[in-house]
Amino acid sequence: MDGFAGEGAWKEEKEMVAALVRKHTALANRRVVARLGMGHEVSVTRAVRRYREDPKAARRLKALDRKLGIC
Repeated sequence: MDGFAGEGAWKEEKEMVAALVRKHTALANRRVVARLGMGHEVSVTRAVRRYREDPKAARRLKALDRKLGIC
C-alpha cells in the first residue's frame, strides 16, 4: 500500500476504499485512516457521508463494490 500513502494523493480513491471498508467491516475510523494515510479520523466520516448522500458518488461506489465482488 505504499503507493497509496500521502494525505493529498489518491484522495477520491482513498475515500472510496474507506467507505467500502466501513460498509463491510467493523474497523475503527482511526485504523482506516492509519492504513490509508488519510490524516484525521474525520476524513473517513466525511467520505462515508459523501457516498451516502451524493447519488452520483453512491452509484460509483456501488459499481466498485460490485466489481470487487464484495456485496
